[in-house]
Amino acid sequence: MKRLLKRTYVIAAVLALAFFLASCGAGAEGLPDAGMQSDKRGAARKGQAFRYAGMGRVPFFTDDSGSWLQEADGYLYGSADGKICRYDKETLEKEILFETQTDHIFKFCIDNGCIYFTDRPHTSSLTDRDTLLYRMNCDGTKLTVLADDIPNATEYFDTYQPRVFDDIVYLTYYREQRFYRLSDSGDGLQELAIEDTVYGKLPTANTFALYPLEYCLKNYGYVFTWNVNKNLQQILFTGEGVEKQRQIGLPARDGYVLTNDALYCADKEENKWYRVWLDDMDYPEVFMEAEILDDAVTSWDETGIYFLNMEYSDDGRKLVDVKKADWEGNLTTLLSGYNIGLGGYWPNRVFVADNYLYYKESADAGIRIVRVPLFGEKQPEVVDIDICDVEESADISYQETEERTFEIDKYAGFDVSFTKLFLNGETEGEERINRYLNKIYGEAEKLIEEDTEFVKSWSEERKEWNEENSVEEEYEYNHLSIRAAVSYLDEKYIGIFVAYEDYFWPGAHGMHWSDEYVFDRETGERISITDIVNNTEEEIFEIVNAYVIKDRGWGLDEYEWIEKESVFEQDRFFLTKEGIGIHYDVYEIGCYAEGAVDYIIPFDEFDMK
Repeated sequence: MKRLLKRTYVIAAVLALAFFLASCGAGAEGLPDAGMQSDKRGAARKGQAFRYAGMGRVPFFTDDSGSWLQEADGYLYGSADGKICRYDKETLEKEILFETQTDHIFKFCIDNGCIYFTDRPHTSSLTDRDTLLYRMNCDGTKLTVLADDIPNATEYFDTYQPRVFDDIVYLTYYREQRFYRLSDSGDGLQELAIEDTVYGKLPTANTFALYPLEYCLKNYGYVFTWNVNKNLQQILFTGEGVEKQRQIGLPARDGYVLTNDALYCADKEENKWYRVWLDDMDYPEVFMEAEILDDAVTSWDETGIYFLNMEYSDDGRKLVDVKKADWEGNLTTLLSGYNIGLGGYWPNRVFVADNYLYYKESADAGIRIVRVPLFGEKQPEVVDIDICDVEESADISYQETEERTFEIDKYAGFDVSFTKLFLNGETEGEERINRYLNKIYGEAEKLIEEDTEFVKSWSEERKEWNEENSVEEEYEYNHLSIRAAVSYLDEKYIGIFVAYEDYFWPGAHGMHWSDEYVFDRETGERISITDIVNNTEEEIFEIVNAYVIKDRGWGLDEYEWIEKESVFEQDRFFLTKEGIGIHYDVYEIGCYAEGAVDYIIPFDEFDMK
């Protein structure tokens, strides 16, 4: 059944613009340079009564509460691969403060000597309230679970960024927000409605915070927002609501940096950066002229702003140049061509502290943290390396990859990539597993032969049709990828998956599917779900089916249940450190856009052997 499924966007505008330019003091094209505005800024600070008291510059500060690496009390704190660690900045000595069984995503902040962090298990949920909020001292002591039933963030297994201000913990995941007030004892939480927070006091016309409001209030005492007309606003709150509000004389642009004394913004079309001083925001000036790339800014310190420029290498790596603009707008390149090697929101992959650039990169044994001096000799230094459990399989296994190209004719080709996995064969169990794997690879070779013949047949039919209809030939690209890899490893069991992906011209999209295998490492026998639980088949089905029914969100009645027999098909069953997995391929219980679906059910749902 699975194989069958696999085959198959004018006057009024001018007046508005004129009003906007007048309010800003200059248009985007006519913004003066820094030197021309120095007298006006000085006059405003020295002699004029400032109408917006309490909304100007603040002393220098650092706030890295949204970064994967943070600094406090002479230490660096970071999270990766299910660990929260502390590093001595001088010796780089590492101390693990918190650790989970698998590579959970932690997001954390440091406030008043404590680390607040969110965590979410790598299991499916019947309640969608599995996110936990922890607090511990910065030395790892006094670990407290503040909440264990927070509604999960939308993204699968991702979690919220916490920030703490005025005894309220703000949890944010993109536009999703949760608010919790700490109890007087500090050991409990009370969930708050948005109306009970500063977000609920925003004027209705203000729909988007330029920076998180809690970040601004903590460091500035006022906030910045965009209104519905995309005008920048500066707002001062009282306990009851808005006390002062003003429009900032800076056009909305492509990126912003807010320091302790100025607001900077980029214009990618003009390749310029503009600046307004926080105590004189009616007079924008050109800060510097430089080519601006998306998400270029990563951090700032007492000496300037740090930028990233990114390009992809031929093999798909992200190569980064680190540039710095001092406060006079002078731009220099500090580092060039560094491989941060990871997906996601890439500026968050670097961190600047004490004249070092810290970044993450992929390594053969996992992911490592590296630092490079920004000045002097640029010699990288490894801070830490985290080895995932799956990567430990490199000690007992190896892979062989073969690339093949079948030239059907001058108008058609078929590329095949086949990666086989083998155990080292040091025990009888490993030898038996290898024999089983060779049978799988034999079936895969038959699939390659069948697909090659299919491409030949289709190419011949298309050629005849093109000749009959006088259609010019186009080259047909077809490919098949087969890859075997370790998915799970413990002292008793090893899990291996074989993933398939193909595309045949002129299909709208390719197909992908995978088969799961779990083996007893001692005997070499392949095992099923019934080999590790005491539940009856009926009980197992009821447990799995509850998760499937709860998860169906497409409103397609015919996909709101599964056949009992499917749960016990061996190529669906897999193991994780936190639960038993059941895998369904594309189209089996959902549409193509939904993709393959994995249900990871917590062990405590079953009666484990």
